[in-house]
Amino acid sequence: VWKTERPVPAGAINVGLHELHFEARESWQQSLLAKLLERPTDSFRNQRLQTVLKVYIALVLVTAAVGALAWLALSGDVLKATQVLISVLVVSCPCALGVALPLCDDLATSQLRRAGLFIKSGEIWERMRRVRTVVFDKTGTLTMDIPRLVNPKAVAQLDPLSVQALFTLVEHNVHPLARSLRENLMAQHPRLTRVTRHEADTVAIEEHIGVGVAWTDSGGNHWTLGKPEWNARDDNFGLPDTRSVLRENGLMITAFRFSEDVRDDAVDALEKLRIRKLNTAILSGDSHERVEAIAQQLKLPPEVTRSECRPEDKARWIDLRAPGEALMIGDGANDSLAFDRAICRGTPVVDRSILEASADFFFFGRSLRCLPRLFETARRRDRTVALVFAAAVSYNLAVVGISLAGHMHPLLAAVLMPLSSIATLLISWFGLRSRD
Repeated sequence: VWKTERPVPAGAINVGLHELHFEARESWQQSLLAKLLERPTDSFRNQRLQTVLKVYIALVLVTAAVGALAWLALSGDVLKATQVLISVLVVSCPCALGVALPLCDDLATSQLRRAGLFIKSGEIWERMRRVRTVVFDKTGTLTMDIPRLVNPKAVAQLDPLSVQALFTLVEHNVHPLARSLRENLMAQHPRLTRVTRHEADTVAIEEHIGVGVAWTDSGGNHWTLGKPEWNARDDNFGLPDTRSVLRENGLMITAFRFSEDVRDDAVDALEKLRIRKLNTAILSGDSHERVEAIAQQLKLPPEVTRSECRPEDKARWIDLRAPGEALMIGDGANDSLAFDRAICRGTPVVDRSILEASADFFFFGRSLRCLPRLFETARRRDRTVALVFAAAVSYNLAVVGISLAGHMHPLLAAVLMPLSSIATLLISWFGLRSRD
């Protein structure tokens, strides 16, 4: 058991190899995690659609009643008045709202799913109309959560004993550098002997917080993986940008260098967002140097990047710079408050984040090309919905007018109604068919 007097925030994840025991020093209600997890009441509703539905139903009922009463008052013909009433109620088709709109949503969602983006909230389409600023967290969002090994030859050139020792040190280690090394090991040495979790508990891997991990094999050789200067018995620390060194009995076997890479197509994705006249910004808790380096790769000016941000700093920035118009892309608890302030929310993490419950969408993979695709699909959906409504309004004005004139037989109305449904479905299909 690791003993320390340092406080640990609620919600911290144990990335070590051994169990930890803590004593709570504050109540749940007073903890930062409780504030981050608290979800405000979401009063957002698709007000436009609700208003249209109410007005449409009211107009149909009033029109049918007024037409029937007018015929009854002017002609005294009860049969004709009944025909007008039934014709108006039957022929006035609500399929543009009841069938075509859900089909538009399903087609749009299906296309985005093939691009690796999954819609969680049906309200996202109304929210997307208001988005004018896209705000990104950096680590794990604009960049990959696992750094890239710059010198993979350092793994390829290891002798079998060193390969197995390195694999033992990183197999069950969740540190980002260890995960990167594990991926390279498995790719270059697929026949490695994997250590089960039960066996790993019996392996005496020593974890030295902040510097690295160590292990002594059955032959008495002491292996270490960690910072270049740690446990060194020679003056070989690798190149200046070396971040981790594998040593045997204090002598360097090889050195590893890593880089923090932006996601695939990130530059192109942000450029497409700017073409759509959307503002972009980075709000990160990382150091200024690391944020500035990523911003330069993405061609973002300094005035739209913020480093060393606390959770409340991100929320305050949205309140001041993009109130009611921000799409927030984040992956951790420190983005939770910003999520609450944003009108639309997305995350690339669904298995280890507290944000998935409040996210409108999530996406997988290394690429960000699905974000411009989201805006393009939302635009096409809005255009298709507008065409559906225009067709529905034109149809209803024509057939209701004929019905009020007394020239619409209820049987003909029963035929025209499904035909109009088919027409609106075809408009939806052709407007949102796949263009891949």
